[in-house]
Amino acid sequence: MSVRLLGVAVLAGAAMSLGACGTITQGTSQNITITSTPPGAHCDLDRKGEHVATLDRTPGTVKVDKTKNDIIMTCRLPGYQDASANLESGYGAGTFGNIILAV
Repeated sequence: MSVRLLGVAVLAGAAMSLGACGTITQGTSQNITITSTPPGAHCDLDRKGEHVATLDRTPGTVKVDKTKNDIIMTCRLPGYQDASANLESGYGAGTFGNIILAV
């Protein structure tokens, strides 16, 4: 059985806009598209020790609620080493819309 690192690529735009702010103009949830090389990996997404989403097979998309907390994504594929990625929460462009609306 080959033990190679499972390469996981997450769309940068999705990962960078996980922030809870901007909900008035951008909603309270978002889609995250996940791909892997090779395809077919099973991925679990957890936030603060709590399971938030599962993707049975890459490539695919999961929907998560926005919060200020990062998401840890772990992907597994038989014959490959597990891979993890930290999806950092951040502010989206809609945050500035909230500031303008609040003033």
